[in-house]
Amino acid sequence: MEHRQQGLGPERGSRRERGWRLTKASWRLARRDPTLVPLSLLSLGCFILVAIASIAAIASFDGPGQAPQIILVTIFGGFLSTGVFVFFSSGLVHAANGGFEGLPLTMREAMAEAKMSLGPIAVWALIALAVTVLLQLLGASGAGTGLLGLLLGLAWGFLVTYVIPIISLAGAGAGEAISESADLARRRWGEQISGGIAIFVLSMLATFGWGLLCGFGSATVDEGHEGIGAFMLVVGGLGLAFTLVLSFATSQAFVVALFVFDGEELSLEELESPPPAEPIGRSAVFRVGGVIAGLLVMATLVGAILPHPDRHSDTDFGFYVPENGWYYATFDDGAQVPLAAGSPVVYDERQVGVVVEARLETNRVVVWFRADPALEEGIEANPKTVGEFNGSHYLQVGPRAGPAGSVGPA
Repeated sequence: MEHRQQGLGPERGSRRERGWRLTKASWRLARRDPTLVPLSLLSLGCFILVAIASIAAIASFDGPGQAPQIILVTIFGGFLSTGVFVFFSSGLVHAANGGFEGLPLTMREAMAEAKMSLGPIAVWALIALAVTVLLQLLGASGAGTGLLGLLLGLAWGFLVTYVIPIISLAGAGAGEAISESADLARRRWGEQISGGIAIFVLSMLATFGWGLLCGFGSATVDEGHEGIGAFMLVVGGLGLAFTLVLSFATSQAFVVALFVFDGEELSLEELESPPPAEPIGRSAVFRVGGVIAGLLVMATLVGAILPHPDRHSDTDFGFYVPENGWYYATFDDGAQVPLAAGSPVVYDERQVGVVVEARLETNRVVVWFRADPALEEGIEANPKTVGEFNGSHYLQVGPRAGPAGSVGPA
C-alpha cells in the first residue's frame, strides 16, 4: 500500500458533521466485525498482564543497593508493555481496514499482518516510551511544570494519533510516520476532535449507567439481599468491562476510518456502508470469553446464596451475638481504621480472634470480629483500638503495652 497524501477532491458537510459520520461508521464496524472486539479484549488483557508483571518485578526488589536493577527492570517492563500495546494496535488497524473494505480478517490474519511491520513498531514503541518518560519527569520536576507537561502530553498524543496506521498500512518507518501523522492531524483536526469527543461522551454515558447498577447492587448487598445484589454487581462489572473494550475498538476503527478517508481511498458513504463480506465465523476468544463470563455469573450467585459461617446480615442478628463468638467495635467515620478480614484481634497480650469484616456505615465504621465466647465479659467491657506491629495492623481489646498509636475508642 502506498503512502497516502491529502485528498484533493471536494468534501461535503462541516468538519463536525464528517467527524460524527465517521464515528457512527466506526461504531457500526466495531459491533459487526467478528474480530475487532475480541482482538481489543486480547490487546487490553495482554497489556494489563504485562504491566502487572512489570510492577510485581519492580516491587520484588528491596533496598537502596538495588537501584540499578530497579531502573533496568522499569525500562524493560515499560518497553515491553508499550511494545505489546503497539503491536496489538497494529493488528487492530489491519482488522478495521479489512472490515471497511469488506474483507474482514481473522485474529490470526490480523496479527500476521502486524508482524510484517515488527521493526518499525519496535522503534515507535521505544520512541513513545522515551517521550512518555520525559513528559513524566517534566511534570514531576516542580509545581509550575505540571501543567506544561500535561499540555505537551496532550499535544503529542494528538499529533501522533495516526502513527500506527501509517506504519501498518502505508509501510512507513517510525520517523516518517510521526511527520505524516502530524500533517494529517493538522489537516483533520476538526474531524479528529469531534469524533474523539463523541466516542468519549458515549463511553462515559454507558460507564455511568453500569456504575449506577454496581452502586445499586452494593446497596442491595448491604441491605441483606445478597443474591440480587451480587447479580447486579456482576452484570454491572461485566458491562463496564465490555464498554471499555468496545470503546477501544471503536476508537481504533475511527482512526483508521479518518486515515483512509483523508487519502480518498474510501468515501464517507463507502465507510458508512461497506460492501457485504463472507462470514468468517465467531472468534474462539469471543466464545471462550462468553463461557468464562457465564461461569463467573453463576459462581457469584452460588457464593452469594449459599450460607457461610463468616457471613452476617443486618436483617438477622440472632446468631451474631457474643454467645456464639461474634463481637463488633465501632469507630468514628473520620478515623483511620486499616483493618480487613483476617486482621488479628489481641486481648491480654495474645491473639484471641480475627476480624471478619470492616465496613463504613452511616457516621461510623463497624468492625465485626470473632473471638472466644468465654471472653465475652472482658471483650465487652474494654475499649477497642487499632494497633500496628511491623507494618501490620490488628484490633486491640483493652490496654496495650508499648507506645501509643491507636485509633479512637469503641
